[in-house]
Amino acid sequence: MRLRLATCGFLLVLLPLATPAHAQEPRRRHHALSHVSVGYLAPTREGRQIHTVYLDVLAGYEILDLGVFGLDVYAGVTLATASGFILQWDDHFVDVRMDTSAVGIGPTFLFRIEPLRVEGISFAADCLGSLLFFSEHFPPGGDVYNFAWRVGGTLGYQLTPRFRLELAVRWMHTSNGQGIGPFNPSYEGLGGYLGTQLTL
Repeated sequence: MRLRLATCGFLLVLLPLATPAHAQEPRRRHHALSHVSVGYLAPTREGRQIHTVYLDVLAGYEILDLGVFGLDVYAGVTLATASGFILQWDDHFVDVRMDTSAVGIGPTFLFRIEPLRVEGISFAADCLGSLLFFSEHFPPGGDVYNFAWRVGGTLGYQLTPRFRLELAVRWMHTSNGQGIGPFNPSYEGLGGYLGTQLTL
């Protein structure tokens, strides 16, 4: 009887050691995230010299976390200020300079793929889509709303387990989506961002 009890006790001690290591680890938790960034985009087209500053305040969720690879989705609000000028044809097909200055605000979605997370450093590919409502028809000849698309790459450094500092480069296209013509004066920009990500 004592031999059987001793054998059972020995097997109970060995059971955790025989269990695969990955089965003992807790299941990885998908995190809620917050993201704040500010960026400046310089004009890239000669006839569309509009300078833009963006402030993004977003909340997100980590959909996929495979250790070195991640997929996040964010939603929130973007505030934009833009100033400069465009060259636009008049009724006689002559270029006319039109100065502009406007402030816009609206909802934004961010889709982020992180193919690399190593030793506190991460690289991400970002795509942002915003619907912005401006304080005036912007750019001149356009409408009071625009779709702003931004794509680029982000380099992140994990300062603490929950707080990350980010540097990004993004290209932007802005237009009202109504087709090609003077009623839809699009413009583009390229610039840098400074941002933070907080794991909630």
